[in-house]
Amino acid sequence: MAIRKDIANRLREGRAIARIKYKAEEVGKEGNLRAGNSGIMSSDNQVAGSCHRIAHLRQLGIEVDPPGEDTIIMFQVGTANETIVYNDLLQTSAGHEVILREEEIPIQWNTGNGTKVTGRPDMVLCAVTSEVDERSGISIQHVPELLLELKSVASVWTTRSVLIDREPKLPHLVQAAHYMWKLGNIEGRLIYKQYAIQAMPDFAHRYFPREGEAGSEYLEYNEKGQPRSVKPFELVYELQLKNGVLRYRTEAVGSKKASKWNHTIVSTSDIERFYEFVSRMESDGELGPKPLTVSPDGTEKSYSNCKYCPLNSICSGAGSKKLTYSTWLQKVRELVDSQSNNK
Repeated sequence: MAIRKDIANRLREGRAIARIKYKAEEVGKEGNLRAGNSGIMSSDNQVAGSCHRIAHLRQLGIEVDPPGEDTIIMFQVGTANETIVYNDLLQTSAGHEVILREEEIPIQWNTGNGTKVTGRPDMVLCAVTSEVDERSGISIQHVPELLLELKSVASVWTTRSVLIDREPKLPHLVQAAHYMWKLGNIEGRLIYKQYAIQAMPDFAHRYFPREGEAGSEYLEYNEKGQPRSVKPFELVYELQLKNGVLRYRTEAVGSKKASKWNHTIVSTSDIERFYEFVSRMESDGELGPKPLTVSPDGTEKSYSNCKYCPLNSICSGAGSKKLTYSTWLQKVRELVDSQSNNK
């Protein structure tokens, strides 16, 4: 039998098959909440980080914005990024260390009403030990010491935030803090990587440093001295939970010292409160407030993430202030069904 030489079609079919396998793996997980949707809820019920409504829909098995062909290709870069980082770390891994990934070191905990919260960290550096737990008598093979949360950068605006302004994305911080908490309040690292020469539109010039200014070492400039593109970069943020509250700073590298600690509004108690609320949304019939779009320190942004959400017309449209949980869910199902039928 001759081999198939229609490579473009094979690549498309391969991605489609992988997508089918992914959806099959999701079957049976309905009812669980996911660490990938980590958010925070304050004591006065203000939500930030991820949207609690989206988290609840995922719990119900409703996919609001399924990836298209182009989006799947972008997601593949994120997966490849994890493999690249893993292979680089292996080169300096010593015998007393083991690097565990995703399903090798999952987290799971239950909310007050018994709802499971599950997650798979990107990577965890563990110390190998032969100690025996006195209570259980079970030999502990590895002890989690450092969480690695990996993010591949695609947008020049994300580059501006995480690289130039040195402000990591709040949802990324919340997700990392969630894993750090449930792995035993360990330290963490949030790693941003950008692999291509990232061009920028002319109107973006004013948001980036001029030649010679701090951060200009990451940029390429045209003959007029205007920023033209961003070079590939790798930036590591050091994360710590101090008394249950997350703080971050850029990690020391080479001759560069670590930056000062930045305090955040992210706390383990607010992460727990977020999941407790989501776990009761259906039974209580409560939608909760629309999430805020804020910086890690709680400063409100000039834009709202809700505007880019497929559900914005439902959550912010006419009559949204009087929207009940049951009506909202019905409208969401109708929207998802119509989108599916139009494909």
